Amino acid sequence: MRDKLFLRKRYRLSTCDKEVDFLFVTPFSDGSFKEAMAIEKVGKIGKIVLALAFNVERVIKKILENKIKIKNMIFTHMEVDKSFINKLRERGIQVSFCGHGWFPYHTKHFDPNGFAHKSLFANSNFSHLQIDKDVMKKCIKEYKKAYEEQSKKNNLFKIQGPYTVVILQKTRDVTISEGYRDFKSWQQIIDFAHSLLDKKEILIIKAHTDQQQQREKLVTPSNSIIVQSKLFNDDILSNAKLVVGVNSTMLYEASLLYNKPVIALGESWFNGHPEAIKKVKITDTKIKRPIVTKSGIDYRMKMFYIMRNIQTTGNIEGYGYELIYMHNKASRVKKIEDWLL
Repeated sequence: MRDKLFLRKRYRLSTCDKEVDFLFVTPFSDGSFKEAMAIEKVGKIGKIVLALAFNVERVIKKILENKIKIKNMIFTHMEVDKSFINKLRERGIQVSFCGHGWFPYHTKHFDPNGFAHKSLFANSNFSHLQIDKDVMKKCIKEYKKAYEEQSKKNNLFKIQGPYTVVILQKTRDVTISEGYRDFKSWQQIIDFAHSLLDKKEILIIKAHTDQQQQREKLVTPSNSIIVQSKLFNDDILSNAKLVVGVNSTMLYEASLLYNKPVIALGESWFNGHPEAIKKVKITDTKIKRPIVTKSGIDYRMKMFYIMRNIQTTGNIEGYGYELIYMHNKASRVKKIEDWLL
């Protein structure tokens, strides 16, 4: 990727601009350079601007003061007040929210209402949807194959006996910042998962690369094993008795591909879907392990079906066209069924 300082200057707003075709708003210092460049490659696209989240109000004010017309706004990995979004839409601006994930590869998933627990995805019920189960079973098989291809180099690492897996994430992951969680540290997550172990079970701690340098700071129980990211594989996940995490897309994998009992902590995309992923508070003292039922498996298949319809993958030919298409669609969606049209 081009030098980030150069790109910041390239996608900076100028008071000389009279119209902005795409305004990306993100909390990341890296910005959304890849997405901006992909859309730029489509051609016949006007001004593209990137703005950091803490500058959003100032940027919007600057745009309004200079009577700059905005056509499209994409908020990436951030929560925005609904009244603010409504005002933007009243001005004729097409607004969507975009999240990054790895299900089953590097993807972008779009939503009309918001990010994580504020999304339409998190606040919709999929029970009434009618899907072709045979088609879905084939798709699930393809996704499994994609994951197996990614982790086949690690398959020499095997774990014997019953175990629970706890998934760690980046310490500074925006989706586990204050407001999205009720825990203060990853140590709490480990202790919580350990408290759920059945007799003779061990705890497998899937460390994030961000935790590799901090492993000595984590106090691990005697019946636990820390597995580095580069050694973790699908075989470990698919044989787990229970999977615990916050909002990692690996929880989707465990639930939707392998029908594992899954517990999620904090506010996330998983809220509102207890049939697929049980959302709990870390302060709960009487938590029962979720049980996977036949109706639960049917629900997960429908959830998987929606997931496939709201995401696009990076690193493909025509990525810019895909981003524009998904943004346009998300900005018009009113209910979850609209994604299927």
